Amino acid sequence: MKKTALAILLIFTVMLCCSCMSDTEKEKAMEDVRAAKPIIENYISENYSGAKLSTINYLAAKKDPGPVPDFGIYASGYCIAEIEYGNDDFNVIADTDSGECWDNYGTDSLENELKQKLSSMIEGAQPRSIDINISPCSLSSRISDSKQQGFYKIEDKNADAIIFGGNYDITAALKYDMPLSDISYDKLTSQTYKSSVTLQLLKFRDNSYAQKEILPRGESVIALSSEEQYLLLEESITFKTRRTESGSDDYVMELVSDSKYETAVVGDLTFAWKSNEITPDFTTTEAPDTMTTKYYSRKPFYKISDNAALMSYTMPDDITSTKLYCYCAEKYSDGYFIALPLVGDNDVANRFMLSKETAEINTNTARITSFSVKNEENQLYTMGIYQKSE
Repeated sequence: MKKTALAILLIFTVMLCCSCMSDTEKEKAMEDVRAAKPIIENYISENYSGAKLSTINYLAAKKDPGPVPDFGIYASGYCIAEIEYGNDDFNVIADTDSGECWDNYGTDSLENELKQKLSSMIEGAQPRSIDINISPCSLSSRISDSKQQGFYKIEDKNADAIIFGGNYDITAALKYDMPLSDISYDKLTSQTYKSSVTLQLLKFRDNSYAQKEILPRGESVIALSSEEQYLLLEESITFKTRRTESGSDDYVMELVSDSKYETAVVGDLTFAWKSNEITPDFTTTEAPDTMTTKYYSRKPFYKISDNAALMSYTMPDDITSTKLYCYCAEKYSDGYFIALPLVGDNDVANRFMLSKETAEINTNTARITSFSVKNEENQLYTMGIYQKSE
């Protein structure tokens, strides 16, 4: 009787979730569920004595984005089950072709162990907090990222097995409240890995941000826009593994970027830049009444802020150009950022855009634009906030 009730529940669950599928895909999903049921029952019997299968459902296949939207839903060959295990219910994902299973039992404690392992490989300081996302590589091309997050093979339920012996995608954001120059990375770069690992080490200007979660569940990049990174960070270092050679299962860790950021308030403008790419020197001056650029048919722009910024700068020889972000207050919502070089024609006439992220940080940074400068000797920019002529 119990088996009959469970079978009815499984069929109802699949029919409910398959309502947007074609008849062919619905049948495939049903076949997946029927095939997955004994696989999962055997898995929990061997590894979690006393556990019971509660519900099971198919998992939709991951679709590659293309020029033509595909709104269809397709069976993936994978199913997910809810498992009752005393007071600790969990989930199991099963591959109906290979019979392999992954589960998320004890994920929180395992992720804490992984955080401790990664922080121990970076000597000199402990991070204020760590955000981490881990998913099996074998699932990444088959089902959506959010569905595979936090699932592990039963034999990989320890940090060393996942990092050095497993086959996982690991992304971690380590947030520090001390200069990253005080940290040693020798242990990171002297290891051989079996998993693909990306580590982002971050030093915030305001240490309160080091306590906020910035790596959303299931994502492989931090949830900080470029304008937020320039404004909030003092330093950002990224390490990433690469295969030792094509086709190899071995990875080595490499430094892929090391960026330092600075900001300056000049009149009504706030600037942010990478200090290892440019050293600007700002002064405040009275804004010219009008400025004319090569854009907009060379029609003049009229000042709406009395202050202008003068910027001279130097850049390292190996940097050909770099980007600066420029922010201003909401009251200049109709304004344009105008920048004229002393020599050359690298004019800038950009409309300030609303930046919700930075507006939440500081109302004086609610509007934003960016511009690039070239590595040119004796260059000087005059920059201000203007409006277009009618």
